[in-house]
Amino acid sequence: MSTIGVRSSLPGASWVERLGKWRSKITFNYDTIHLGYFDTDGEASKVFLERYKLIHSKEYGSKKRFV
Repeated sequence: MSTIGVRSSLPGASWVERLGKWRSKITFNYDTIHLGYFDTDGEASKVFLERYKLIHSKEYGSKKRFV
């Protein structure tokens, strides 16, 4: 079984086989923002959730499109 593009059960984390790392990315206003590569899916998900909360905070405005 291939592990390319495998997603974690945690939000915002997917496996990158060639690097042996978990990648975190988020899409906001149709733009994909790379958040980094991490050793665990938990670390990748933590960064994703922090950015998600920031995007939906009043500083960014909650009415902007988020995918």
